[in-house]
Amino acid sequence: MKNVLDYWNLGIDGFKEKVSFKELKDHSDGVAIYLVSEKENSKVLKISFGEALSYRNTNESYLLKVWDETPVEKLGKVFYKVSESSYIDFFNETSFEIYKDWAITHYAIYSSKDCIDVLSLKPPKVEWLSDSELHL
Repeated sequence: MKNVLDYWNLGIDGFKEKVSFKELKDHSDGVAIYLVSEKENSKVLKISFGEALSYRNTNESYLLKVWDETPVEKLGKVFYKVSESSYIDFFNETSFEIYKDWAITHYAIYSSKDCIDVLSLKPPKVEWLSDSELHL
């Protein structure tokens, strides 16, 4: 089976899973994804991938095959790691498979509207931002 979703535990204190997509920034230091907590007084969660190989943002309405093929008990989370990833297959195919031996991880951040997929060699940095750190 393709695109097997496994829960990704962020390992961050005070996190209650209900978040909305705020912004994605692609800059020289990598890709940063900002999510707003729906339960934590509008705190902002920042997920930074310093070495993102590829990323995409798809409206959840257009991932019907993923939802159909995923067991019901795995749905409803926000953070996943994807095994048997068709996105990694696509990446390898379009790069003539010169990176096929790399240990690429497919991270998935699926909020109620936005589904962000990131391919990376290293885990991201995850942190809550305070008001003084927030520069959106």
